Amino acid sequence: MTIRRLSRRDFLKAASAAAVASGMVLPRISHAFPPDGISDKFTRMCYHENPMGPHPAVYKSIDLLMKSGSLLRPMPDESHDRLKEMIIEYNGLTGLLGLENIGLTVGSTEALMMCAYALLDGKSSVLTEWPTYGIFFTRVEQMGAKIIKTPLVLQSDGRLLPDLETMKKHLIEDSSIKLMHLNVINNPTGSFIKGKDFDAFVDFMAQKRPDVIIIADDSDPEFRQRCSDDDFPQTSKHVIAGKNIVHIQTFSHIFGMTGLRLGYYIAPLHIKDKLEKRRIYRGVSNPAIAGGIASIENADEQIDRSYSNNHEGRLWLYSCFEQMGLPYLKSQGAYVMVDALKHASMTYILMAAQGVMIRQGCEWDMNTWIRVNPGLPAENEKFIEAFKNVCRKPQTLTLKDVLNTPEGIQGLINGFLTGMLPDMSGFTDNDKITVLRRLNV
Repeated sequence: MTIRRLSRRDFLKAASAAAVASGMVLPRISHAFPPDGISDKFTRMCYHENPMGPHPAVYKSIDLLMKSGSLLRPMPDESHDRLKEMIIEYNGLTGLLGLENIGLTVGSTEALMMCAYALLDGKSSVLTEWPTYGIFFTRVEQMGAKIIKTPLVLQSDGRLLPDLETMKKHLIEDSSIKLMHLNVINNPTGSFIKGKDFDAFVDFMAQKRPDVIIIADDSDPEFRQRCSDDDFPQTSKHVIAGKNIVHIQTFSHIFGMTGLRLGYYIAPLHIKDKLEKRRIYRGVSNPAIAGGIASIENADEQIDRSYSNNHEGRLWLYSCFEQMGLPYLKSQGAYVMVDALKHASMTYILMAAQGVMIRQGCEWDMNTWIRVNPGLPAENEKFIEAFKNVCRKPQTLTLKDVLNTPEGIQGLINGFLTGMLPDMSGFTDNDKITVLRRLNV
């Protein structure tokens, strides 16, 4: 098995060329979303998903599992251990960490939930960057803990990065802080801290706040533009050193296994022992284990095709945004943030009316921005066509104005069908009731 590192992309290009020259038939490209009666009507660019879908070997592995009759039996420990061994090798940690440092989880979400449930109580606080991926904070609030948000700081190169100096002040002044949550690549802005800055911050915490645990939420490392490993935070080396870090990853994104719900965390034993007391027993399904093994066995091919589609999509979207004169953030993640110059809830409704689903920046206090996850080329083109239509609308138009039109009502219905409604934080309760009554579905 070839382990992912910097040379993979060039290696795979050469390998693909050699395969074509030799007459080898490469596996077909599978797509993430087969028609299902609802999603086939919409262009889904709202979620953090891989439009390429999983590698074809994943489907084959699940098919074999079903035919073997073992789908309904517990997967043997040997299969769990095999996947853990592959995860260690995939992350370049062979001989440095063992199976005891790896925890398989129901998506990366379970790992985040385990951290909240095992490490927090009503007297503790979590320090985080903002904006950031927010699902973790629902669990924090359930534990009665406080969330301290530190706004990202705009850099001279246009990146938005965590304000590490302000975070240090919080850590020194507030003894209730027990957890720090950092996206290694920030979701939604797509930027990341330089490796040397991350290392210096970990050293600071080890000296000044050795009781605080860092959650390094690392869902998109394979989507980042190719750069030196020295530039990118290497969180696992701190786990090897036994420092207070939980490194969380997922199979949902580059491996396209969102629906199978598989993730993992890497942690020193003194933290893992606490987390394991809060897990769902045998929660990871048999198909997820089989799909995870197949994914890593075919990692190079899957990463190359998924990275290529996403990166080319990002660059094409950048060029379109520049032609339209719209501010945007260059991203190292699987998604791109762009400023529509009008409230995101209105943009969302008008895009949904055209069958294109995007994410509203309101949830991150970026009220005129939207987040779009590049899709297949035809989907990107459909997004830009719909987005240009929206941008032609007057900037003075409000969500209430739009929702009083047939177009707005259709967008509302489409949003409801796909699981999302517009942000209505400025509406009264009566306004919201009036809007919801229009959902004649």
